[in-house]
Amino acid sequence: MLTAASDVLEECDPGTYTPLDLSGVTIVQCEGDGGILRYGKFFRALGKKTYAFYDKQANAEIAGDIDELFDGCWELDQTGIEYLLAEEVAISALREFLEDASASDDYPSNSAKPSLYEYTAELEDDEVRKLAKRVLRARKGSGYAGRLVEHCEPDHLPVVVVAALQAISEALPDDLLPEEEEGDEEDDDGADSPGEA
Repeated sequence: MLTAASDVLEECDPGTYTPLDLSGVTIVQCEGDGGILRYGKFFRALGKKTYAFYDKQANAEIAGDIDELFDGCWELDQTGIEYLLAEEVAISALREFLEDASASDDYPSNSAKPSLYEYTAELEDDEVRKLAKRVLRARKGSGYAGRLVEHCEPDHLPVVVVAALQAISEALPDDLLPEEEEGDEEDDDGADSPGEA
């Protein structure tokens, strides 16, 4: 999901946003609350900058430990990424995603109650959000969250996702920004634009 969101930001803000795939940032999925702290300590000991993007913690002490350990961290208000996406992604993107996903071979189904996963354009917005949550939960870990994000523009994404990715981008060295393409205008003083030979 974070990689897909980074691609969305790169496409809409080239030249100022540094995408994760070009920056050397590695995303590590940590299972369980203890995993976040273990990985954070490991990479901190290597002298690496570390960032945490994680579900709402029931234990405030763990959240405090994470906050102290990482260079930047973002705790969701929800207990899972599927809840964040279903609640905060723009409804137009959710509808596009569900229309596309419902035609996939791996789209979830329920033989006893087919309507549970059935998407139609006539569904009310709150029903679309509930359906998106069911679909994302049923296909957690299978790329559906990323597929949803691919239907988004930057202003369709949850604010916390954009804030985290922009903060990481801003913390990266300037020389990681994509070079300007050939034919870009020269600077006002007539010198070549940065990145040009």
